[in-house]
Amino acid sequence: MVVDENIRQIVRVKGTDLNGLDTIENAIRKVKGVGHAISRAVMIKLHLPKTKKVGELTDAELHKIEDVLDNPQNYTIPSFIVNRQHDMETGKSLHITGIELDMTRRGDIALMKTIKSYKGVRHSHGLKVRGQRTKSTGRKGSVAGVKKKK
Repeated sequence: MVVDENIRQIVRVKGTDLNGLDTIENAIRKVKGVGHAISRAVMIKLHLPKTKKVGELTDAELHKIEDVLDNPQNYTIPSFIVNRQHDMETGKSLHITGIELDMTRRGDIALMKTIKSYKGVRHSHGLKVRGQRTKSTGRKGSVAGVKKKK
């Protein structure tokens, strides 16, 4: 395989190293919190060709991609595509990526536990939260069990 010298092999976007030989749409999906829908929306809003590689992008285009991921509402991306609709603190629709996504999720679970909502109580007891059955599946942890006499 012949590699073009103008293509950067590793590109850093939103704190994640991306393979420069991947297409833009596939590469930015490797960033935590970016899925298929938001990656397609970024491509459409910035008028980027589908076949272009991430390593071919200029620094200005990379900053533009990061700006779209940080502020999707400024680029008229619909709120149903972002991963945090109607934030509890601000009331706005946000798109959170990277380590900030983990911290936000942990904070939400801690809030549910402190206000003792149904989901918070389920989280604190280590049970299933979304209505799954618990009688036979999801058994985790070590249990003594029954031992046979010799």
